[in-house]
Amino acid sequence: MVSSRDGLKNSVVVSLLQARIKMAYEAKEVGLECPFWFVDAWVAKLKDLGGSLVAYPAKSVTGEPSKVAEAAVEASG
Repeated sequence: MVSSRDGLKNSVVVSLLQARIKMAYEAKEVGLECPFWFVDAWVAKLKDLGGSLVAYPAKSVTGEPSKVAEAAVEASG
């Protein structure tokens, strides 16, 4: 019971870290940067937990935020 609970916690933390990192990358693409987002620390923690890394967007998408969001959705599959 305890091991399955710990596994679930690990999975949730990995998912949250991946979402935070992706959000930070997308925000950076549209020119928003928050000095309180410790992306490098999030990536290090994600590696420690064995989660798959979030790829930094290779191409720069500029324009309306809605267009950027659409491009991000298309890129993610």
